[in-house]
Amino acid sequence: MRPDLLVAEDDATLAWLLMDRLARFHLTARVTDCPQEARRWIQENSGPLVLDGSVFQQMDIPLEALPRCVIIWSGDDQLVERGRQVGVKSVRKHDLEGLDRMLREIAGAVEAKT
Repeated sequence: MRPDLLVAEDDATLAWLLMDRLARFHLTARVTDCPQEARRWIQENSGPLVLDGSVFQQMDIPLEALPRCVIIWSGDDQLVERGRQVGVKSVRKHDLEGLDRMLREIAGAVEAKT
């Protein structure tokens, strides 16, 4: 079974926290800490991507070039603000309510596809 989304997070504890939240919305995910895998996921238009700020920094892609299926999930407040300014869904890691809103959107989109 193909996962609903990819989580690109280089902190195993935070990846586990995010996977727990995804399960609440009945979403399946694959986790990676590899920027090349996240880039490939985008290039293959494989679906939503929750992208940690530090993994994003290693991808060498401008914020403006990220597709609408990407959610920046970062502890870097400046990155989150810049993302929002250019139209990229962005949420601070400590804003779990904001994260849940975005995950709810993803769950609705995935459900609508099936």
